[in-house]
Amino acid sequence: MERASFVALFDILGFSNLVKTSRLSTVTKMYRAAAHSFKKRVAKDVPAGLRPKFVLSFSDTFLICTDGTTFKDFLIILYACDSLFIAAIENRLKIRGAVTVGNLVSSKKIIIGKPIVEAYACEQNQDWMGCWITSKCVRTIPKEDAKSLLDKHEILRYRIPLKSGKVSNLYAFNWLKPVEWNLIDKSGGLVSAQEMRDVVSYLEEERVLTWDAKRKINNTKLFYEHALRFPEVSLQTK
Repeated sequence: MERASFVALFDILGFSNLVKTSRLSTVTKMYRAAAHSFKKRVAKDVPAGLRPKFVLSFSDTFLICTDGTTFKDFLIILYACDSLFIAAIENRLKIRGAVTVGNLVSSKKIIIGKPIVEAYACEQNQDWMGCWITSKCVRTIPKEDAKSLLDKHEILRYRIPLKSGKVSNLYAFNWLKPVEWNLIDKSGGLVSAQEMRDVVSYLEEERVLTWDAKRKINNTKLFYEHALRFPEVSLQTK
């Protein structure tokens, strides 16, 4: 059956190197912990009507597809992104993803479509830990809803660091928001910008730092410092 769908595709950065250099049992345990955290977050934090129905995980890849392209479907993707980033951070992992839109053909055994290919290409072209939401996705939802997400800084206009292509303002998922909400939920009150930074400090704890990894870390740090400029009312910035 062919249908229009929002598609989110995420990879765990450095996973191939982990498989090559670590015990398979250790990598498996890490992966299962992240997958369990994601499911737990979805069950705990996402309203029942906004939980994704189709989630496929294989090796280091997570694929999420919606049944349609309404604003509700877009919210399902955003909530899934919230949960994935929190699960990754809780397990000290780095993830990178992309959200696209288009027609899929799916059945019990297969799922094929251009948005999956596009999501993979967009994910691979980024040079950071983050998530690129294509302009077509934003144009698909009603203008007033897109404006609301931008006004609430759940999506940011940002010069996403790419490995190729022109430098331009694109749409980035603001993964600092779920980090902030999670801290507020735990503390029950005010959180500081430094507390936010501490949560993601593991990103700079590479044992063997390569220039490729350093560049991704620096680009990620630039983004979250930019995102910290748009806090909730309950965040004490420093």
